[in-house]
Amino acid sequence: MRKRLAKILMITGTVCVLAALSLFIYNKVVSYNAAKFAEEVVTQLRSSAYPENPESRNDPTQDNTAGVPDKDSAASMDMIPVKGYQFIGYLSIPTLRLNLPVISDCDYDKLIFSPCRYSGAPATDDFVIAAHNYSSHFGFISGLSVGDTVSFIDVHARQIDYKVELIDTLSPTDVKNMTSGEYDLTLFTCTYSGQARVTVRCNRIHD
Repeated sequence: MRKRLAKILMITGTVCVLAALSLFIYNKVVSYNAAKFAEEVVTQLRSSAYPENPESRNDPTQDNTAGVPDKDSAASMDMIPVKGYQFIGYLSIPTLRLNLPVISDCDYDKLIFSPCRYSGAPATDDFVIAAHNYSSHFGFISGLSVGDTVSFIDVHARQIDYKVELIDTLSPTDVKNMTSGEYDLTLFTCTYSGQARVTVRCNRIHD
């Protein structure tokens, strides 16, 4: 009886180890594919950016918020179609060496491939972006520090710079605080346990 129980426990342990290994490998593959997807899309966005007011984009005397869409157009930001998705631009996080495209709207299937606009827009200073916790997406945003810079570059190559003000943790159901609009830009992702949301709060940098 003891031998049978020991054998069952050994088999169960082996199955658990193999399952954990399979999950680890799967996550690595998904993260790699997501990183490759992001690189290809950002390259496409840079090459396809609509050439609107190039002089103002390159003039260092101009406010870096120049050209941001009016508030009335916030819900219909310009987009570029790439790989079957509509992108509103890309996010640059120098500290994490990340350049990530942002899909115009959010659902689970889209999050597999790319960060998505969860709500708001740069024009209304209530921009919220969600992404999975892949290492190639928002997996390390908890490592950002207050004062780090984050930039959003839209489809006209207009760049808006933000400064990290707060790294916080919210419950999965705390939608009100996530979208309260107190901060100009919010980035969030699930913790690895899925029991909370790592949230990075940013405010726009004004020259």
